[in-house]
Formats: sequence, C-alpha cells, structure tokens
Amino acid sequence: MKSLYLRIYATVVLVLLLFALASGWVFQRHIEQERLRSDGLLTERMSAWAELIERSLPGADARRRRREPDSGRRAGPRLKNLYLRIYATVVVLLLLFAAASGWIFQRHMEQERVRAESVLTERMGTWSELIQRSLPGHDQPAADQAAALLEWSQRLRLPLALD
Repeated sequence: MKSLYLRIYATVVLVLLLFALASGWVFQRHIEQERLRSDGLLTERMSAWAELIERSLPGADARRRRREPDSGRRAGPRLKNLYLRIYATVVVLLLLFAAASGWIFQRHMEQERVRAESVLTERMGTWSELIQRSLPGHDQPAADQAAALLEWSQRLRLPLALD
C-alpha cells in the first residue's frame, strides 16, 4: 500500500519537474525571440537617429567613415540573467510545492490509517459482542459451540476462536 503511494508521489514530482523544464524551455525561447526582436528595433531606431543627427551636423561624411557598427548586445547578458533567475524561481517553487504536497499527503494518509484502525477496532468489538450473545451458553456442549463459532467465522470471513 505504501509503495503505491510512493509511486504516485514520485510520478507527481516527476510530472512537476518535467513541467518546470518544459516551461523553462518555452520561456527561454520566448525571451530570446523578444530580445532579438527588441535588438532589431533598437538597432534600427538608433541607426535612424544617428543618420538624422549626422546629416544635421557639418562634416558628417568624415565621421560616418570612422564610426564602427555597434553590436547591440548590451541587453543580452542582463536578460539572460533575468531569465535564469525567473527559471530558478519557478523550479524552486515547483520543488517546494512538491515537497509540501508530499508532506500534506503523508500526514493525511497517517490520519486516515489511524481513523481506519479505530473504526476496525470498534467494529471488531461490536462483532465480538454480537457473536458472544448469539453463541450457545457455556453450559452447552463444546461441539455445539464450535459449530456456531464456525458458522459465524464463515459469515464474517474472519478467523474466530474461543478463549
């Protein structure tokens, strides 16, 4: 019974980890696409502004030859670090959720086991009282008592014995 619960718990944890990895991969792809798109827009806008400024200033042709193209990669590492932080946060939260749900599940199962044992003990006590009242008295022959006890044992599907 316990191994079944452990398998279910391990399956839930594995699914959560796979979900974390898949969502991290999708999030990373989205961040990279947004970075490339924003880098492209930023580069276009910066080059348009630079051309506009160069045209308005005297001696723009000489400066244009000396200017080297900008790579536009300043935002990349910052976004990558942000991506890693968000991804690590998601993974840690999923692990905490898995641990907390496992702990709650274990507590619940322990409470259910205690409750089931108390119900079973109460039922067994009631059955024993019922059987005791329905069996032939102590003054009857032992064979009659054994036959009645065997009949109750078969009805309840429990091994019974006389003390």
